[in-house]
Amino acid sequence: MTAAPTGTDPRSTPTLGSLTGGQLRRLGVVAGLSRSDVETYARVLADSLGPVAERPLSLPPPTRTFLSDDHTPVEFSLSFRPDAAPSMRVLVEPGCGADSLAHNGRVGLEAIRAMARRWQFTTDVLDELQDLFLPGPTRGAPSPCGARWSCGPVAHPGSRSI
Repeated sequence: MTAAPTGTDPRSTPTLGSLTGGQLRRLGVVAGLSRSDVETYARVLADSLGPVAERPLSLPPPTRTFLSDDHTPVEFSLSFRPDAAPSMRVLVEPGCGADSLAHNGRVGLEAIRAMARRWQFTTDVLDELQDLFLPGPTRGAPSPCGARWSCGPVAHPGSRSI
């Protein structure tokens, strides 16, 4: 899905993906990112949201996430350092549409692994901690509190990854 900057999809229906994609594109310009990088990050954001990206804004959030103050599963920020271009940071809860905390955690973990494959970083430490939040079926039921993984890409002008 390619989101329009206006917050609507090509059918003129405002969706979560088109809104957040438009927000990301505008912040990417402020952060000095190339158009190509911004479009890549917008695709990764839409992919991370999965089917929830197509959810009309006229509907309430599928679950009340506390990632952001408006309960949407995406939060943006800019980080400023002296004598440097700002860095754009994006937090996303990929499993926000899941039917349980355990499913939410698994969807989020897969989104992080997809980003790791795309940008070639390791998830070794995360993999070591996985069973604290998502025990495998041989170890019993998932943790009673479940897990919510929030992914946090950071983009810098000229960087090869977020």
